[in-house]
Amino acid sequence: LTSHVKTAHTHRQKDTQHTNSRMTEQVNPTSVKFPVKPELPGSIIVPWEELSVAVDGPTEVQNLALDEEGGQIYISFETDITGQYTVFVKHNESDLNRTPVTINVMKKGSGSEGTGGGGGGVQNKTSGAQPTVPTQPADPNALKPRTIRFKVPSSGLSDTSDMVVYIKEGPENPSSTNIEKDGEDHLSVSIHIGKPGKYLVGIRKSGKDIPNSPFTINVPENAFKY
Repeated sequence: LTSHVKTAHTHRQKDTQHTNSRMTEQVNPTSVKFPVKPELPGSIIVPWEELSVAVDGPTEVQNLALDEEGGQIYISFETDITGQYTVFVKHNESDLNRTPVTINVMKKGSGSEGTGGGGGGVQNKTSGAQPTVPTQPADPNALKPRTIRFKVPSSGLSDTSDMVVYIKEGPENPSSTNIEKDGEDHLSVSIHIGKPGKYLVGIRKSGKDIPNSPFTINVPENAFKY
């Protein structure tokens, strides 16, 4: 089996993983982190929350995650075994552009591109991503950007193809938005933000606000905790 992450809202799944017979060596826990673009062949951009991630390598990786930071999508994991790891990123059954990505985790001092946790380094063997290794552990009390979803009345509107979500007032503008029909009487709206507070969320159709727009939502701080 392969280790998977399927992200929807903030949900993460883990499974077991292939092992291989390559020469490996145990090192202190090493963090691997690199960006990916949620794009399919044909320059089709897909929602990053719908991506799934699988890693094949010499051991099961830990803390496999797919997250958004500052408008960029990152894959990260930790391991304490050196060797080659192949990272598969799919939308449904389709591979993203420039994937799978091959990562070499190497012992410190063996020519790797960085160190992490005092024990290992990472080297990316593809041109599609440049991994970075955080030197400090993540702050468990730090606020983490989240996709906030809520419903609003559809006011009899059924076609969302030319609807636009915008922030009229609020702590920040979202890095991404989405709107879709939810039953007969509601619209499902999502905004990806990293700051709590009061937001006035507007929805325009054909350049004009729909009835009752903008809508007020209050996002508490605990919505962004790890």
